[in-house]
Amino acid sequence: MASKQQHVDVAVLGGGLCGVLAGHRCFQEGLSYTIIERESDFGGVWGTLANKHSHLQAFEAMYRWHEKYPLGSNPLSKLSSGVVLEKIQQFAKDFGLYNNASFGCEVVSTHFNEGEDRYEVLYKDRRSGQSHTITATFLMVTTGILGEQFSLKERNIKNIGAFKGSVSLAGRHERHDCPIGSEDAHGKFVAILGTGAFACEAMEAAHRNGAEHVYLISRPRKRWVLPFSRQFTTTFVSYAPIVPWTWKMALLKNYLSSKFYSASGLQHMIPAGSDMDYTGQCNDAFFNLSKKGKVSFLLDSAESFTENGILLRSGQNVSADIIIVAAGCKFTKRPKFLEGVKTGYDDIYSYAFLGPSARIGTASDFVYAFVPHGPKKQLDMFFHGIKCFHSGKFEVRS
Repeated sequence: MASKQQHVDVAVLGGGLCGVLAGHRCFQEGLSYTIIERESDFGGVWGTLANKHSHLQAFEAMYRWHEKYPLGSNPLSKLSSGVVLEKIQQFAKDFGLYNNASFGCEVVSTHFNEGEDRYEVLYKDRRSGQSHTITATFLMVTTGILGEQFSLKERNIKNIGAFKGSVSLAGRHERHDCPIGSEDAHGKFVAILGTGAFACEAMEAAHRNGAEHVYLISRPRKRWVLPFSRQFTTTFVSYAPIVPWTWKMALLKNYLSSKFYSASGLQHMIPAGSDMDYTGQCNDAFFNLSKKGKVSFLLDSAESFTENGILLRSGQNVSADIIIVAAGCKFTKRPKFLEGVKTGYDDIYSYAFLGPSARIGTASDFVYAFVPHGPKKQLDMFFHGIKCFHSGKFEVRS
């Protein structure tokens, strides 16, 4: 654990990728800083939620945060979560971030001391229970948006204990990967509740490990799944100049519907509505395995578990030997430890810059969707604000 400093220029709360990038910028600017992270190492969701069989939902070139730290030899490669986590930690090590971090520590509260014009951060060592306080001129919140996974009880599924087979969460849970990534599934039927990123990764893992058939059970989708291999095509169309946005979205919807969804027998999975809602999920197997008849997509929801599978609300019974729960992750709208800081903003979420003339950044900003490049641009604005403050250009707190 880092030595306790009474005061730093910047307190970074969270040691995921955005926290590491913030620490790196502090290092570049010669600012004193400390990073407070509740886990035992840097990495954020890549260490807490991502399985070993998880992968980046974008090409390598779209996630590379530093030109001297390529994540793979091929800019079009599909990267495993382990590679991303290793690179984040290596980057942090090379720039001395470990010397300025307190691991295994959870932020309890934050408070702005108007008399001294600085923030006070109270945090607790999760191992010893000992509390510590630091002060900082600037506060950066990088705790991330995604919380823990929803449980079966929280999704109101009945008779959970009736099922005789194995049940597990799709994401990493309590430091253990989802078993489907490593267990032998030969001859078994696998039912997956959900069609998000974790669900699709579980589907791929089950097929790779010999599953006889996979069922993905989902409520009507509102968001599109893009083919991983066509990311540059969809991105090029989205950012084509001059062409009106509505025309571009109509073109994309027609392209995806005809060339991928309909061609794979997934007409019923085409999202309803006129909006082109996309959350960064890219998966080729979503289409390829359906086309080969290896997976069935059911638009329905689970009512209860039975001894041999799942009873759906439509009355259909799905027989299964293994059930994977991919019910999504909780969305952290505003960390509780920010309750003591009055900002005037209700949409701080979990990515914020606070301090004299600091720019407020939130997860609701469109640019935030493009990690890491979006947050890096917001970091540029934040650290420009710090330079302006130190040069005396700003005197009023924003």
